[in-house]
Amino acid sequence: MDIPQVALVLILQGLAGSILLSRLYGFEIGKHAVLLSQSGLSTLTPSSPPSCGLLRWSDYTVVSSRVVLDNKRIEPAAIHISGGHIVNISLGEDIAYLGVKVLNFGDAVISPGVIDVHAHLNEPGREDWEGISTGTAAAAVGGITTLTDMPLNSFPATTNTQLLKEKQQLAEEKAHVGVSHWAGLIPDNAAKHEELASLLAAGAMGFKSFMCPSGINDFPNVDAAAIAAALPFLKKAGVPFFVHAELVSDTPKPQGPPNEYPTFLASRPPLFEREAVRLLIELLDKDSTPASPGFSVHIAHLSDAGCLPMIKEAKKRHSITVETCAHYLAFSEQEVPTNGTLFK
Repeated sequence: MDIPQVALVLILQGLAGSILLSRLYGFEIGKHAVLLSQSGLSTLTPSSPPSCGLLRWSDYTVVSSRVVLDNKRIEPAAIHISGGHIVNISLGEDIAYLGVKVLNFGDAVISPGVIDVHAHLNEPGREDWEGISTGTAAAAVGGITTLTDMPLNSFPATTNTQLLKEKQQLAEEKAHVGVSHWAGLIPDNAAKHEELASLLAAGAMGFKSFMCPSGINDFPNVDAAAIAAALPFLKKAGVPFFVHAELVSDTPKPQGPPNEYPTFLASRPPLFEREAVRLLIELLDKDSTPASPGFSVHIAHLSDAGCLPMIKEAKKRHSITVETCAHYLAFSEQEVPTNGTLFK
């Protein structure tokens, strides 16, 4: 391991320790430590990083006995890269290595990069949570080559064209992978179709809304009227509409210790998601605007399987999609320990 690699490891360890400081000893101490670590990281990464992850070379070849090809075959191959682009793929065991630098990964799988369309990079404004440089560096290491950043939790939230352009410039300067952006759809702009159109023209991939309080003061939640006002534009424009689908209603206060997971679950009953999904479907049923290709209502991070029959039925007449989270599928309530907030 060379000196820059050692320094990078030490700085990343310092960043992890800084986050721990912020949890144990308070926000300000942790914030300064995180920003100091990020400053050190920026000295080891290019100011204008190449488009292909963290590698510094403009021309190189990656080799493996297991390369995933576009026809789903897995074969030995060498992938020749120049200027951040794949320029040639050589197949077979007896490969002529073309390139100044050869990285031989043996039997490790080389596959197309993962696209993550639901990421929170929190910059500008909340870099101490995670910033563009650290977030996209982690993405590159994990095999994610493109991600789409949510309009929150940056401060201010990305709800107009100027804020979107500022965020795009930051990504251009700091990102290690491809970054695109969702724009925020909030009560203030839901009926202002010209503003929504300008966000798309500036490069937004689509829009994100909350149906319940987001926890971010400058990103208020939309109600049924705001969604109904925006739907004709969204359908004509042919863009996705990401929705955090929960309708918070008056429910009995959960009983039990606040540091135990069942108490947390009781604070977010399945009814919240079911009522929100039902309302979204009703609004789609009422809106007669023809939908252009590309439009869909996308329900983010669904946790209640009881919503699936409604969604399945609605898909017969509407473009509606849904996602969940890996930890919802991997862990059961009984496996979450007391004080196990990381499982949330």
